[in-house]
Amino acid sequence: MASMDSEQNGRTITIPALVIQQQGGRNIFSFGYDGKKILDFASIALATRDADGQLAGYQRGQVSRHIANIREYIEKEDSILPNAVVLAFDSR
Repeated sequence: MASMDSEQNGRTITIPALVIQQQGGRNIFSFGYDGKKILDFASIALATRDADGQLAGYQRGQVSRHIANIREYIEKEDSILPNAVVLAFDSR
C-alpha cells in the first residue's frame, strides 16, 4: 500500500493506492476515488494529430449516443460499473 500525492491549485490530494511494479521501472497505481472529483487533479488529453500527422493525446472524441446509452444503464437501480478509468500521469 502506498499513497499518491497530487498538487493542484496549491493543494495536495493524498490518495491511498496499491502499487504494481512492472518491468522497465514503471509503476501502476490502483486506487478508488470519487469520479466527480477526478478533474480536481486530472485533465483529458484528446487524441489529435499535429501538423506532421503524429498522434498527440489519448482520449477519442465523444459519441453522443454511446454516452446516452451509458447514462441510461447507470441510472438503472441494479446497474454496476465494472470498468476502471485509466489515468496516465506525467511530470506535471
